[in-house]
Amino acid sequence: MRISQVLVPVLLLCMTSADDSVTKIMKENIEHISRFLKKELVPDVQNNNKYISESMNLTLKTANDILDYVDKSMAETADKVQNTFENMSNKLTNNFKEIQEKDSTNLKALQKLFTDNEETIVEDFTRKLNDVVAKMETRLKQHEDFMTTSVAVCAEAFSHMSRGTVKYSSVFLDNVFIKGESVPGVLDPKSGDFIVPPGGDGIYHISFGVLIDTVSPRAGISKARMPPRFAVKSSHGHKITLHKQSQVTATVGVENQFKDLAPASRSL
Repeated sequence: MRISQVLVPVLLLCMTSADDSVTKIMKENIEHISRFLKKELVPDVQNNNKYISESMNLTLKTANDILDYVDKSMAETADKVQNTFENMSNKLTNNFKEIQEKDSTNLKALQKLFTDNEETIVEDFTRKLNDVVAKMETRLKQHEDFMTTSVAVCAEAFSHMSRGTVKYSSVFLDNVFIKGESVPGVLDPKSGDFIVPPGGDGIYHISFGVLIDTVSPRAGISKARMPPRFAVKSSHGHKITLHKQSQVTATVGVENQFKDLAPASRSL
């Protein structure tokens, strides 16, 4: 807005005797002022009004554009927020469904595994229990067989004058029971052999006692001056074993045929 400097003379008109020159000067000044107002001030005012109107229009348009942009932005933001919440809701729903399905699947798998394991555990426990019961029954049967198995055999011979196995003249104790059943004839007095009966395997305690003739001039071992020896002999199949720890002998006695007998015994 252009501001023009206006000089307005203050005229004092005196209603006295004014001459024509003063009137003329005043008229010229008024005309000059009038022309100035028409040419300078009025256009400036009009231009200023135009500028103000254009500025107001521009401001109004800018304000409307701003309001439109704000409305549009808010609408777009609201749509985006709504879409975002809808997507979040859909994703949460889908995730919950997936989690539910996975949990259901895992639960079914766990239930199946538990059922299978339960069956396996029951079968394994039953099998082990049956094995334990069978072993206990076997052990109890062994104890029962052991308690109902006994071997007690005693025999005697009044003389033995040659090499080889001692033959017995009589068997005065034959008490043999295998698993509660009596088994006779395990000791053959004619051969002197004791045969382990079936089911009678185990640990045996063997004892024997002899009276050794040391200096009698009778035929046989004493005549050849070889010291008599007695020991326990066992055989298994074709293998024969002479148990040296059971051997007894006597080489010293009195020179009296009635007092030259030396007692000896061994247990094995």
